[in-house]
Amino acid sequence: MYESTLIANDTPLDRFLEGNTTALTGQQQRGKQLFEGKAQCNIYHNGAELSSASVSSVQKQRIGILNIPNFSRFVFDNGFFNIGIRPTLEDVSVGGNDPFGNPLSETRLALLGTFQRLLGSPSNTTVSSKDTILADGSFKTPGLRNVELTAPYFHNGGSLTLQQVIELYNRGGDFRKQSALAVLRLTEAEKNDLVAFLKSLTDERVRYEKAPFDHPQLFVPNGHPGDSTYVINNGTGKATDSLLEIPAVGSYGGNGTPNFLVTSRHKTVVSK
Repeated sequence: MYESTLIANDTPLDRFLEGNTTALTGQQQRGKQLFEGKAQCNIYHNGAELSSASVSSVQKQRIGILNIPNFSRFVFDNGFFNIGIRPTLEDVSVGGNDPFGNPLSETRLALLGTFQRLLGSPSNTTVSSKDTILADGSFKTPGLRNVELTAPYFHNGGSLTLQQVIELYNRGGDFRKQSALAVLRLTEAEKNDLVAFLKSLTDERVRYEKAPFDHPQLFVPNGHPGDSTYVINNGTGKATDSLLEIPAVGSYGGNGTPNFLVTSRHKTVVSK
């Protein structure tokens, strides 16, 4: 409940949409036009949350429908897509089953006739065996607010920078036969414009941990003293915890917490 109060809604894009026409640079405005047009990003990243998997989006339509002439109807869990990051069978994701054998995919629940019994409400469409269900290898579309701060990207961490993310989208994914993405054919300038726009989704209060995004002193378990064959007993038969301290940050913020990518690079340098 507390986390639900932390809304990063003071980004350059928010100020631009509220009428401040100078909140976005010229490059960021060009990136916004690409995001909403040629790059087709807002098909997947839409609404205030910049995700078609948001509660508000899914409440309107839980099962997505795509009708293509001369093909069967395509149906899918709204907000879940296979964008060709890795081969589908490496991780079927929402295409798998829960521990009780029920499909994780709501679209497949509708096909089996168990949607309402298990989810408590009727589906927005009837799914039949004539439909093509897009579930295997589909992952939830994340929101993009503060995406500049959350490297690495995708469900497997396969892209380290926003530039690499745009390159993957530009080529339509790495495994084209299963990807829902189209090849974009963006120019180098357009790719840079898109990256600049994505950086306009950063709330500086989050970057520098200013109120209400500040926090008290925190201790996070970070492994155990010892090596690969021995750890220190804490006196109860369990391994002693090594604790990583995250210092307290006041309401005025600080330098911000390095993201995973920066921290990993630092550890690599130290280990050498």
